[in-house]
Amino acid sequence: MRLSQSRANNVLSYCYMIDSLSIKNNIKWLEKHFRANGMAFSKLKYIDLSATIPDSIRSRRVEFKVQMKTEDKIYKILQAS
Repeated sequence: MRLSQSRANNVLSYCYMIDSLSIKNNIKWLEKHFRANGMAFSKLKYIDLSATIPDSIRSRRVEFKVQMKTEDKIYKILQAS
């Protein structure tokens, strides 16, 4: 679990460092609402249909979520990109 969350934090940190005016102009909002969750620990992907053999490569993924009451701000960020 620690490795999975560390991977998510590294991906999120990388996203914040992308040289984009949209990110720079909205960094405070992103830090408040943007979340990354490691998925390898909690939701494994499997090689076989019976879900007995974990696929360690496909399981290494990060899910991003925006936590907010309204979606207006995210639409503005996406339109500015």
